[in-house]
Amino acid sequence: MTLNADTLVNTGSLEVNGGTLNLSGITTLVNNGTISGTGELIGTITNAGLMSPGNSVGHLDIRGSFAQDTQGELLIELGGPVQGTEYDSIYVFDTPGTASLAGTLSIVLTDGFEPNAGDLFTIIEASGGISGTFDNVNGIELDPDLTLVPVWNSDNLTLHGTAPGDANLDHVVDIVDFGFLAGSFGDSTASFT
Repeated sequence: MTLNADTLVNTGSLEVNGGTLNLSGITTLVNNGTISGTGELIGTITNAGLMSPGNSVGHLDIRGSFAQDTQGELLIELGGPVQGTEYDSIYVFDTPGTASLAGTLSIVLTDGFEPNAGDLFTIIEASGGISGTFDNVNGIELDPDLTLVPVWNSDNLTLHGTAPGDANLDHVVDIVDFGFLAGSFGDSTASFT
């Protein structure tokens, strides 16, 4: 489907099921409702609602750019270790291929899946780079012995399964982690990877 307009505002549900939604001529798709599915969106996507890749679990491509504002929520389901078929992901590519993040990231486990220490989930990839971070991250404290740590890289966002307090993500909580934490005490911009 191809739409032509300056701005399209979605206030309902937009589900992409294996197809392509080409937003040719649209400056921006503003999502105030829900976008889900496993296809491809072409254009500039601004999420102020709920973005949920897949039909339960799946992968969504965005050819253009993706920006999530402070009201937006990205819902990622984890049902296993395989990207796109067992856990949700988004790939932003082409020109400019950028992802700008804010708002909320919510993680939900599905199908009885329980991540392990050492598991790695690449949930967002952006060929043109990622800027910003989520204001809130929900669902990452899984039990007293396991947490999912978001790690922002220049072109992707991954979740690492590890023990709470494992600041260097080596799967061992030791004096080295204490040194990282103590050295960064009071520094709100510190990164522990």
